[in-house]
Amino acid sequence: MAEEYRRDKPSKTCCYPEMTSVNAYIYYAYNELYNTKTMKLIFTIALLLGLESMSQGQINAQDSTVQVIGYWSIGETQSYVISNEKYKIKNTDTISQEIIKSEVDITIKDSTSNSYLIEWIYKDFQIQGDNKFIKKLMSISENIPILLRTDEFGTIQGVENWEQLRDEMSRSTEVLKVEFKDIPNIDLIISSVQELFQSKEIIETRGIDVVRQFYRYHGGAYKLGEQLNRVVKVTNIYGGEPFDANVTVILDEINVNDDNSIIRMSQTIPPKQIADAACQFMNKLLGAMDAPKIEREDLAKFENQIDSATRVHGTGWIIYSVQTKIIKGEGVLSFTETIIEIK
Repeated sequence: MAEEYRRDKPSKTCCYPEMTSVNAYIYYAYNELYNTKTMKLIFTIALLLGLESMSQGQINAQDSTVQVIGYWSIGETQSYVISNEKYKIKNTDTISQEIIKSEVDITIKDSTSNSYLIEWIYKDFQIQGDNKFIKKLMSISENIPILLRTDEFGTIQGVENWEQLRDEMSRSTEVLKVEFKDIPNIDLIISSVQELFQSKEIIETRGIDVVRQFYRYHGGAYKLGEQLNRVVKVTNIYGGEPFDANVTVILDEINVNDDNSIIRMSQTIPPKQIADAACQFMNKLLGAMDAPKIEREDLAKFENQIDSATRVHGTGWIIYSVQTKIIKGEGVLSFTETIIEIK
């Protein structure tokens, strides 16, 4: 492994601002879990999928390459634990914290020669924190199916039941608007939530982050140690034109005997693009509240970085994936970690 990776786990309450590499934290957290649960995960995969009979040769040991392709059967189901932790840190003090855990059942509903229909159903939400609105918001998402269409490799093509998601979220959030009417600016909060489900395009780009993390590498071919650098269009979380992100992907490890591999990704967005989009978004909100608008020069420099590491099995199922997102601006560091772990 690369020598620069730190092996000591940093403290979430004091060390993130001083970290020299986000990849260091990912490396530690990732390998710590994998090393303690490897045999359990391998056994689970082998038992459920028939490891010896279903090996599809995604790993080519001769030229050290890996293709990430979904080899799935109709009716096949895998269950995962999803954890999402969010922190806001000012200097060395944690000023807010939110932890959401859930489970998701992923089932192959249909399969053709060039596509899969896949159902995601979230359940068993556990939310740590005092935000009652978030707790209720998460609860209404429980057991609502998301139907995905992918190509034959597992690359996301679209959300099939986006209208059902839109209607369900609209109905449920209108109920929340009444229940939490005493929260300041509740109308704007509800509108921002509803906006995430107003169209097929918005749902697919902004409303299914965990899904996109899961299928991020499907359809790709990777060579061990070869760094792929690209400028790609990514979702503008403020709702404007997509950002131009600098993305680096590398196949970091191949495990032939266990039929899995580790792929890592790093993504950064130019600070100017973020600041411009943030300014437009904030002025839209301020205008709705009849408040004075801000000038672009009043905003501090924003930084946005995403790092991820994923261990993917030869059948195309994810074994473990961790993603961290760090946003810096206005003297505050926002840290989000999303972990997907097979049960």
